[in-house]
Amino acid sequence: MPRLGSQADASAVLREVFGHPRFRPGQRDAVKAAVAGRDVMVLLPTGRGKSLCFQVPALVARRRGRGTAVVVSPLIALMDDQVGQLGAKGIRAAALHSHRTPEQRIATTDAFESGALDLLYVSPERAASEAFRQQLEASPVSMLAIDEAHCISQWGHDFRPDYLRLGELRERIDVPMVALTATATPRTLAEIVQRLRMREPEQVTASFARKNLSFIVRAFEDDHDRVQALGHELDRVKPRDVASTGRAIVYCATRERVEAVTHRLRAEGYPVVGYHAGRDATSRDRAQRAFETSKARVLVATSAFGMGVDLPDVRLVVHLQAPGSPEAYYQEAGRAGRDGKASRCVLYFGDEDVRIQQHLCGSSEALRALEDYARIDTICRQQTLCEYLEGQPGTPPCGRCDVCRPSLRRAPAPRRRKPLTKADRALLVRVLRRLDRPVAIEALSRALRGWEVKRLSKADLLTLPELGALQRHDDAALRAGIDDLVTEGRLRRRMAPRGPVVMLASADEEGAEYRDRALPPPTSGATSIAPELDRACRAKARELAVRPSALLPRRAIVGIDRARPQTLAELRRVPGLRESTIEAMGEELLALVERYAVSRARG
Repeated sequence: MPRLGSQADASAVLREVFGHPRFRPGQRDAVKAAVAGRDVMVLLPTGRGKSLCFQVPALVARRRGRGTAVVVSPLIALMDDQVGQLGAKGIRAAALHSHRTPEQRIATTDAFESGALDLLYVSPERAASEAFRQQLEASPVSMLAIDEAHCISQWGHDFRPDYLRLGELRERIDVPMVALTATATPRTLAEIVQRLRMREPEQVTASFARKNLSFIVRAFEDDHDRVQALGHELDRVKPRDVASTGRAIVYCATRERVEAVTHRLRAEGYPVVGYHAGRDATSRDRAQRAFETSKARVLVATSAFGMGVDLPDVRLVVHLQAPGSPEAYYQEAGRAGRDGKASRCVLYFGDEDVRIQQHLCGSSEALRALEDYARIDTICRQQTLCEYLEGQPGTPPCGRCDVCRPSLRRAPAPRRRKPLTKADRALLVRVLRRLDRPVAIEALSRALRGWEVKRLSKADLLTLPELGALQRHDDAALRAGIDDLVTEGRLRRRMAPRGPVVMLASADEEGAEYRDRALPPPTSGATSIAPELDRACRAKARELAVRPSALLPRRAIVGIDRARPQTLAELRRVPGLRESTIEAMGEELLALVERYAVSRARG
């Protein structure tokens, strides 16, 4: 394959274009091999500057008139980010993807075919298309770069089918290829080389050890305990303090868990956004921008977030649920401390994590390796990870993990719990009276704390007017309040197949809401219709998902009971009655008044 340039050319590009005096460890060897025209397999940990390993050779080739470097990248956001950064340095870079307008795609294609671009970024799906391959044959191309190359491996955690066809590009053009990844075992590297049809590639690796990261594992089975512990971890970063500069990423295994945890943290006052592949592109972009600009200092996400993300001040990465392999864990945890400052990587782990990953991905050797990492507490955490990823022993203990420093294993002190007030407990009773059936305690607690997740919808809890009304309390406080009400005999608890449920202790509470609202006795000589008005109000409030008092306040019930209006005009003169209520149930109120008038006349 043709030589692209010299090492002197590469050093000049590094200084003049990127402003760096020298290459980092690993970069020099990768660039040297690439400019010499060799294939290169690059394995550098997150934050070690992999992009320069193909960007510098691309510009060296361009200065020698060799053509455009084609870069295959899996994410549109990652492509646009690198194109923007290169453009700011005066480099002619462009991307072809679905977010471009037809006019932009035509202009980029014309520039590529005429040799006017330094680098062209494309998705693996576009690179696999026959139309693009024909463009490759007709255009001056200097080299191919395959970013996030672990996606090629069937053991990779971000598997993309079209990555498997990238090796076919070697049939169309004979140029050097650089494949890059941040996490891959020796077995995965061998598969990448084989599938890309690389020719005796130079293999460049660097130690995965990160001297500023503390790896910690905490054993949890109870979901409530995990969320409680998460609050303690986040408070170390102080994301609610406007003067703080640190950020935190919380990884979950499922989309539903992301939604639930995001709502919980938001209810507790954390500046948080959620990110997963189930959200539309606009929502994901908005969440990522909020996190990158620090408008939101906490991001809760699935593994869909993070590939190519390079933020310097992520001080904390918590895996609330474990991923499926050490590779996935190290790549995601490695997003902490990119600026070299001390940062924490915390993994919560229990039997449930294994079951979830077996359900999502099936049993695997990688999952067993992650389970060993989490459960064995006699070997340095970072040493275990590095030796697994590098495929050989020799990494020294880090001195910073919870194995090297047993003091890190101590569980945090319990947070001070704010007990439920008398009014809060009355609200609990009112909700159970409204539902009029046994309710799972976990679901009731989540609804009252504002967790808007799908399972609550199935239980008809998302339509409660009291949704989120007790968000200032944690789960433990609500459970303690329920225990108190059970002890007092106002509530009854029993076990159900999916956990404990709670209900009113007796049907004697039926008229309590009317009594609690302290309605006055009826006008002398008349039968009060206030109880019927109150029942009609509560029924309509459930239908509209609003509070009864917002629909028909106490003074309005009193006014209707005394005035007995017969027309909408008369109804509008009742004190405290809103026009929105008249529109929603005005005819129903008049019919109720008329029904009682007729009943009394007959009596």
